[in-house]
Amino acid sequence: MARLGSWIESHPEGIYVRPADAWIDPSQPKARAWVTHGHGDHARGGHGAVLATSATLAIMETRYGPQSGQAIAYDEPLQVGEVSVRFVPAGHVLGSAQIVMEHKGERVVVCHLPTALLPSQPNWPMSKSFSCWTPAPVRTRPR
Repeated sequence: MARLGSWIESHPEGIYVRPADAWIDPSQPKARAWVTHGHGDHARGGHGAVLATSATLAIMETRYGPQSGQAIAYDEPLQVGEVSVRFVPAGHVLGSAQIVMEHKGERVVVCHLPTALLPSQPNWPMSKSFSCWTPAPVRTRPR
């Protein structure tokens, strides 16, 4: 049996989502980057394409100049490759988001703060499996 979230890989330069060919908060320019929030250790310029909230894109443009970005609204579903993606509010800073990804019956959430996500939230029905990753990969599962 494959490890929960085995389709996501932690690397020194960010979190790689293999079936979407996308990087989360990469520290080096990548062809496709999903950015959780505008702090400089998460949002960097030079990517081929950025997916982030409009507030995060505005912060990036102020800091790095024009970005090749697509704004995603909170709770807006998007299919990228084989992964269903939604950005949900994180409550960390203006425009911050947790990234909810679903692939082959698994739901994985990348969240900046591990305690920010409670799977008992009424609008978040649980799938077969669930995992929360932080930029420093700490994974938790509900009991």
